Amino acid sequence: MDPARSLVRLARTERAFDSIEHARASYASLGIALATVERRTHGVVLDLRAARPRSEPEFERFASETSAALLRPFRSVSVLVKSAVGRLQVQRIEKERGTAVFTVFTDELDAIAHATR
Repeated sequence: MDPARSLVRLARTERAFDSIEHARASYASLGIALATVERRTHGVVLDLRAARPRSEPEFERFASETSAALLRPFRSVSVLVKSAVGRLQVQRIEKERGTAVFTVFTDELDAIAHATR
């Protein structure tokens, strides 16, 4: 959390979720942690660069829907990925879901600039 810039930074680690239940518990904890943030006045950077890619449909659907629900209320949402392939994957998932909640970046400074505008 960077109160001076009204910015929240969230980062996935390289450790994969053991199961969809583990992912649900983790996202529930994140929801509790974000409950005190005035999301309409803050931007968020979701850093996925360390996360291992997953392409199981059930996990993709859960992560996409839950991330959107948690992050949609923020003033702006930047997703930071490692590569153009990661950008395409996030954009594909967004398109399949039919909502444009995230703006995807491979450059950290661009992601922060978008989230703090």
